[in-house]
Amino acid sequence: MKQFKRSIQRKLKHASIRLNQQFEDAYIPAPSEKVVFKELADGPVKFNIFIPSLDKKVIFGGIFTALAFIKEVNDLGYPITITTFDYSLSVKEKEEAIALLSGQLNFPLQPEDIQVIGEFKHSTPGKNDIFIATMYYTALFIQSVLSNNAFAQKQFIYFIQDFTPGFTPWSDEYAKALVSFKAENFYPVFNSSLLRDFFIKHDYINKNQSFAFKPQLQLHRLKPRASKNPIPKLIFYARPKRPRNLYEVGLQGLIDWLHEFKPEVEIFTAGQPHEEIKFEKWSIRSLGKMDAEKYWATLNQYDIGLSLMLSPHPSYPPLEMAASGLITVTNNFANKDLSILSDNFVTCEPSAEYIKLALQKAYQKCNDMDARIKGATYDVDENAEELSTVVKSVVALFNPGTS
Repeated sequence: MKQFKRSIQRKLKHASIRLNQQFEDAYIPAPSEKVVFKELADGPVKFNIFIPSLDKKVIFGGIFTALAFIKEVNDLGYPITITTFDYSLSVKEKEEAIALLSGQLNFPLQPEDIQVIGEFKHSTPGKNDIFIATMYYTALFIQSVLSNNAFAQKQFIYFIQDFTPGFTPWSDEYAKALVSFKAENFYPVFNSSLLRDFFIKHDYINKNQSFAFKPQLQLHRLKPRASKNPIPKLIFYARPKRPRNLYEVGLQGLIDWLHEFKPEVEIFTAGQPHEEIKFEKWSIRSLGKMDAEKYWATLNQYDIGLSLMLSPHPSYPPLEMAASGLITVTNNFANKDLSILSDNFVTCEPSAEYIKLALQKAYQKCNDMDARIKGATYDVDENAEELSTVVKSVVALFNPGTS
């Protein structure tokens, strides 16, 4: 018994040492920042959108859609500013972003239309400025700015493109993201009716007015080809470092499918690089993070797509795959089931067993090119409005003269 007590005491002593070290090394935050401007300038209504980055490598999907939104605002005749939360944005990076947006969105921007968050904090904003949040930390920042300064408009626009608490589950960031939806002074604009319905059903927001627009596919780049490959090619949207994309579950389902059904197939992954995977007679080759032009140019060269996302948002890669004529395996989640959109989708529960069976079904369907071409044309969200319609409705809330 004495030996047992001594053992427990040693364990407690060692635990105490580790605990003390943990406290000694603990991060002590500075007081929360309050951005208070010395003055606000007179001037017309201007819309300022806050986005994570303008690096040309990330201008697709969510950031591309946010920029399409502010471009529509600009088309209505309102001046705009784009504020990034990048640590820096060089002259060259600004020029690259401007050239890209001019080409892809016909969006004419000048260098003075773009600033980083540090520049905004030391600027003199207009008292009639209206702010647009695109991520939870930009929403929290805007909430603070509006509460500490005498802007004429205390409402802002919250551009919601996913259930962002799920990006870092059960964490400090999860809490921040969740709290960002609880503010009273914003109009929510959702990327898809599926996402809006999920938020409403689970009481994440309680708003009398909300808006949902159709996910912005670049349809002019998504054209199925006329013929299939002699040996089917499969593309797996694989992001090992993004848990919500279910890389491990997807890979397990893929391996189980190969092992059990022995298909004749060539397999590639795109999204994030990984070492080549050799399994029996197959090789799974990583294309890594593809640049936008290569992605658009080669997507329709595949026959089968595998793209998973544990989210209520439909996610862009599976929508783009199906619109490019690929038989696309993707997972259901909550109220999301993309099989109602097109026969090019094969949907399943997010487990290896179901993914295995869905891949076999997709493999059996991929030889019917006529059906694949027909299935590539579909309404991405019949319960949502066009982006331009939503922009006009939202802007009208701030300026009743807009219709």
